[in-house]
Amino acid sequence: MVCLTEFVDNGTEITDVKHECLAIYVRFKSLKAWITFFQRYLSLEIQKAFDPLQEEIKRQKGFEHVELQVVVYEKDFLQGANDIGKYNIQV
Repeated sequence: MVCLTEFVDNGTEITDVKHECLAIYVRFKSLKAWITFFQRYLSLEIQKAFDPLQEEIKRQKGFEHVELQVVVYEKDFLQGANDIGKYNIQV
């Protein structure tokens, strides 16, 4: 998943990928990493990172109309905020 590598750094790690459609679980090691992620999410930067993957999928027969959507559900947003307190916060 080449498009994901730019979102993994010292403050963020992908902890799991499941086939539930596609679910990617991210743990934030600092408040700064959490804020940065959501700034990138709200600016659609993360959504745009999946465009090359979406185009590749669309090239496959039967998948011409596939549309990938990056969604963070409210419960997951709140869980991320809650989890920050469980770890050694780096500012």
